[in-house]
Amino acid sequence: RRVASWTERARLRLDLGDELRRDGRHDEAVARYDEARALVAGARRRAGERASDAAALGWSARIDARLA
Repeated sequence: RRVASWTERARLRLDLGDELRRDGRHDEAVARYDEARALVAGARRRAGERASDAAALGWSARIDARLA
């Protein structure tokens, strides 16, 4: 059983990616963003067409903005 929700785990990976990017470690930052994207993709698969899918779309947008 997981203690942290997928949103908390995604946020941690995004925060770590941001820190790595600021430190100039861009390849490692992209890897953390990709991990966050995998968490979001899993959440979207589980959500199907429910309302929580909107939250997953919002997280996808946050990741895309960091990679832009």
